[in-house]
Amino acid sequence: AERGLRHSPLDPRVFWTEAALGQAHYVSGEYAAALEWSRKSLSHCPTAIFVMRILAATLVAIGQIEEARRIAQRLLQIQPNFHLGRYAATCPFRQPILATWIDRLRQAGLPD
Repeated sequence: AERGLRHSPLDPRVFWTEAALGQAHYVSGEYAAALEWSRKSLSHCPTAIFVMRILAATLVAIGQIEEARRIAQRLLQIQPNFHLGRYAATCPFRQPILATWIDRLRQAGLPD
């Protein structure tokens, strides 16, 4: 993904690559980098709910619960029918990452 950004920094869908980097860093436990990439991605596409999930989970991981809740509320404004149960069934993460991911999204205020 980093190589892709170097080769195509002006791609109109650059937020996808930035989000992939945010998610990769989140899974690796590199929360500062996850935060940086997910915020950058969201700045390029403020309605990308998949990026909001990355950002919210990352914020919970670093203890910034109130900001995570604000992000979760924005997500619910865009997708009011979002529920963790349905999402978890399609989420590509495997255990134990999936359980932690869902728990952090729940702590951010997303409904079951």
